[in-house]
Formats: sequence, structure tokens, C-alpha cells
Amino acid sequence: MATKKAVKKKAPAKAKAKTRPKAKPRRKAATGRPSVMTTETIRKLEEAFLMGCTDRESCLFADISMSTLYQYGQDNPAFSDRKETLKENPILLARGVQLKELMDGNSAIAQKVLDRKEGSKLAVTGKDGGPLSGVLAIPTSPMDWATIALAHQNALKLDDSE
Repeated sequence: MATKKAVKKKAPAKAKAKTRPKAKPRRKAATGRPSVMTTETIRKLEEAFLMGCTDRESCLFADISMSTLYQYGQDNPAFSDRKETLKENPILLARGVQLKELMDGNSAIAQKVLDRKEGSKLAVTGKDGGPLSGVLAIPTSPMDWATIALAHQNALKLDDSE
């Protein structure tokens, strides 16, 4: 008796789907509206920032929208840093003028500088340079004003009774 060998039948091969070869990435064509952020626009913005203008004022001066400025700042962090630096220019100029006046012997400027820089260190005195009398309070609400007025009236009554 002849033995039959079990032959496994192979499943029919699946037909491969035809695939397209991958396309090479293309460069975007320079189409569409040109950017308003030209070198001239950036120059105008920097000029406005040097004058201490706000973002809104600078955009008005350069004839661009606020969103254009903010988008450009997001895309160019170095520009944002420069913008903030340029905005400090008027303060630097004012300090230079103040220093020049101080060097020229302007006593009013000297007093302003001392008041600003040393104000918390200066002594607070009462009448004729004497010590303060009473309580020094800074009212912050209507109730504080009422309390101070009442304390003042009581102090006056004490002075009268002596």
C-alpha cells in the first residue's frame, strides 16, 4: 500500500498593492503676499522703541499691525530682546541729563537725587526740627480717617485739660 504523504498546500500569494515611490520634498515656492517686516519696517520699529514708545505706538509709527509685531517677535527672539533693551533708552538718557546737571552743581537736582536714593534713611522730624509728637498714621480707608479724627479730638481734649 502506497502511503500518501500529506502535502500542505500553500495559500495563494496575495497580490502586492502597487505603491508610489515617495516624492522628494519640494521647496515652497515664494508665492503669496510678501512680508511687511522689511528692513525699513524694522528700522522704524527700533526708532520708535528708542523714543520709549509702547508696542502700539511703535506699530502705528511703522504702519504694521500689533499681531504682525508679536508674531515676528515669537519667530525672532533676538528681536524681542532688542526691543525691550531699546525701550530703556529714555531712562538712560534722563539719568545722563540728571548726572550732567548734578556735575554742574544744580542743587535742586542734588536734593532730588538724595531724596530718591536716601529718602528712607533721612530723619523725619517734627516742628522746628524737634521730635515728632503724637502718632504718625497713614490712612488707607474711610474708617481709618474716622479713627484718626477721633484720636485727634481726644488728644485736643487732653491738651485742654492740662
